Amino acid sequence: MKLLLISIMWIFPAFSQVNLVRISKSIEIKRPIQEVFEHVKNTLNDDTWRTEVNTMEADGPFMIGTTYTEDAHIGLQTNFITKTTLISLIENKLAFYQTPENAKYFLSSLREVESLNDQKTKFTYTVEFDYEMSKETLRIKLPKEVLEFSYGLIMSQYLKNLKEYLD
Repeated sequence: MKLLLISIMWIFPAFSQVNLVRISKSIEIKRPIQEVFEHVKNTLNDDTWRTEVNTMEADGPFMIGTTYTEDAHIGLQTNFITKTTLISLIENKLAFYQTPENAKYFLSSLREVESLNDQKTKFTYTVEFDYEMSKETLRIKLPKEVLEFSYGLIMSQYLKNLKEYLD
């Protein structure tokens, strides 16, 4: 996984100088890995568990290279628009999304699944984003640690929503 992320930073060198916030949370879901992955791999399903999502649109079918446009209520921005592209997809393992190189702010989303047994799956959701993005969404620049803690709480709620939706 580290190799994948390092490779991506090599491919998109403009993002290598960005001050990133990284948050990762996991949850166990009582569903087979195939069911969980089928739902979490596609951002078009995010509105079932990420309450900030207003709308999500794709510029093509679900496949590597497809770009997704998200309209979300983040902080004080009721319609914060973010585009991400599906960069990597390993069936029943991971889906990795990242903003295009020309994006104002860097954002990546890594969705990983791990089978714990035939009927239980661990889902890990990791986001990395440009620390400067928080100033635009919140209209103030919070200390990085406060931002990581507060968004970590929000992410934990998202995972509970997902578990409730899929269980």
